[in-house]
Amino acid sequence: MPRRSPDWRLRAVKSATKPPEDALERALYSLLKTKETDNEPVAYAAEIYTRESEREIMQAWLLAGATDGQIQENLSVPQDATQAYRELFFDVTAFRDRLDMLSWVGDYHKVHGGTPYGARLLQTAMTRGVDTLRWLFGPNNADVDPNLVLQNAMSDAYYRGKSNRDYALSSKEAGMAHNFMNTAVKIATQLSKEKPPDANALVIKLRYRDMTESVEGVADKADLMH
Repeated sequence: MPRRSPDWRLRAVKSATKPPEDALERALYSLLKTKETDNEPVAYAAEIYTRESEREIMQAWLLAGATDGQIQENLSVPQDATQAYRELFFDVTAFRDRLDMLSWVGDYHKVHGGTPYGARLLQTAMTRGVDTLRWLFGPNNADVDPNLVLQNAMSDAYYRGKSNRDYALSSKEAGMAHNFMNTAVKIATQLSKEKPPDANALVIKLRYRDMTESVEGVADKADLMH
């Protein structure tokens, strides 16, 4: 399958010798040729694209898989403008797989002419997702669930620890891995103490014990725990 750039439709419109049949492409064609268009979402999207900092932020949200509604909620960009942007300027469906997407992000600064800041932002979008972008750019970035913080810290420490396990036991990297794993275990222990038992898991455990009432009865009572 041939690889395409996410701005392939913009390139096609730029090289067109006559107005395209597609309505969005025709509106962009008019904007490029005459600097005017009666399609407000296309004009809005084009303005975002021409501003480098705005373009890189929008690309990050789209790469992270944000919905049009999430972008409107956090960046105040109208949904029809985001839809036009997706179609004309940054079509994430052009990537044939996630590996292709990661490769494009890796080449962003040196090959595609993006800024170092934009490259880091895209990497953050790919590895941290919409929640981190909401914290960086959203209006309500202080609302963080403490349990989510613990879970993310545990996961990060756990996988950092596993990534250095192949080093020699006496190496600095092995010592760091040991510290990360200890941190992950401590957080996991804390979470297991604070998180209430899952009712369904409790029913499964009780299924294999002598009981004076049916599992269905236990399940009904388990609902009262929440």
